[in-house]
Amino acid sequence: MTPGTYNFPSHRRGDIFNGHSFEINQNGNPVDFTGAEIKIQFRTTPESRHVVMEWLTSDGSITISGVGNNFINMEARDGEDMDVLPGVYKYDIQVVLSNGVTNTYVKGSMKIVNDITR
Repeated sequence: MTPGTYNFPSHRRGDIFNGHSFEINQNGNPVDFTGAEIKIQFRTTPESRHVVMEWLTSDGSITISGVGNNFINMEARDGEDMDVLPGVYKYDIQVVLSNGVTNTYVKGSMKIVNDITR
């Protein structure tokens, strides 16, 4: 499957991240994420081994909601957790469904810009 693309708006280094939700449908039908393991990782390049920021269902920083259990919710983060070097970071959303099938549903980027006052 080809992942959809969502590029986050620019975010100021060290400012609170208010979270974000993704509604995932396939062929017009909600994808049920009940029991799925979900990871969202941000890296400087797709090939980089270094994870700059990460959200996971296993630590509760990603939750699932919606009538069809098809909303992936990234929790808010304090400014100190978002104090990363300015740059453009690539990410994707990898899901291991309860039946063991792995899919990447969304990919994109987030630009972190320098904050003047720190």
